[in-house]
Amino acid sequence: MSAFGVLGVLVAAPLVAIADILLDELYRKRHLPTVTHADLERLSRLALHERISEGK
Repeated sequence: MSAFGVLGVLVAAPLVAIADILLDELYRKRHLPTVTHADLERLSRLALHERISEGK
């Protein structure tokens, strides 16, 4: 981030938003039509918990 400074921040934020929208519209609706945001949240918490448990 420090390599591009303020200009990098100003460009990166919209690019991340665009990537998130494209992921939701193109990938999730086509390949994961029955998976809800709550399901994804639960799965991510489970994966994070497992990763933390492995580190102990």
